[in-house]
Amino acid sequence: TKTIIAIGGGALNTPENITALKKLGKLIFLDCDLDTLIERIKQKEKIPSYLDEQNPAEGFKALAKTRIPVFQKHCDAIVATQGLNEMEIMAKICSNLL
Repeated sequence: TKTIIAIGGGALNTPENITALKKLGKLIFLDCDLDTLIERIKQKEKIPSYLDEQNPAEGFKALAKTRIPVFQKHCDAIVATQGLNEMEIMAKICSNLL
């Protein structure tokens, strides 16, 4: 069976995780601009505990600066999601899995 697993941003922090995930299948990085992601975080009822409640944007930008290059390095495909709805994103993901 084919499965899509959405992982958290820190899942690629260790080489062991990267190796294990790559054995399961393709890694697809859903690329979205930081401003959109920050707005989504701000709309949450509760700011994630790993971000400063007073200034979540700065903390998120710092995390993204270290994580995005790792995602880009280890992914098998990048799907640009800006301006796309969920169905369009899913279609792009599926086309990368074939």
